Amino acid sequence: MPSQKKYDTVKDLTDKSGRAKSIIFAKYTGLNVAQFTKLRQDIRSAGGEIVVTRNRLMNLALGAPEGLKDLLQDQLFTLFSYEDAVSAVKSLYQYIKENGTVEVKGGYFEDKLLTVAEVDRLSKIPSRLELMGMLVQRLQNPVYGLRNVLNAGPQKLALALQAVAEQKKENNA
Repeated sequence: MPSQKKYDTVKDLTDKSGRAKSIIFAKYTGLNVAQFTKLRQDIRSAGGEIVVTRNRLMNLALGAPEGLKDLLQDQLFTLFSYEDAVSAVKSLYQYIKENGTVEVKGGYFEDKLLTVAEVDRLSKIPSRLELMGMLVQRLQNPVYGLRNVLNAGPQKLALALQAVAEQKKENNA
């Protein structure tokens, strides 16, 4: 019979998975305490959270979708990305690039299991802040162009008048 602690753990994991925009499963064998602490801090600063729990409890918390039980093998941690679907994943991949000690096994996004290749593609999507910056830049470009066109008229007129004035000076001299 399951203990109350396991019920509470499943309830907590269900709540976290409900709030998460994306969930990534990764193998952490080989990380020492200092490395794991740094990884947790990096993920937390990117708007995510790392949880280490029994794979069986995670399977129950996600509603036991088909194929998840096969994915949840080995010593895995679960990364919950709360702010947006990609920023914590990008942070994880940055950590992997620098240290190489974590191996992504798969993920869960919009009620669908993700393969390692799909998680990799997800990590390459621009984050919400990057997309907002790109949008602002694209909206500003026409405004700057219009400003330059409007400024060019008086500026060209002033240059033409200056050229005429110089020409008259030369003719009078």
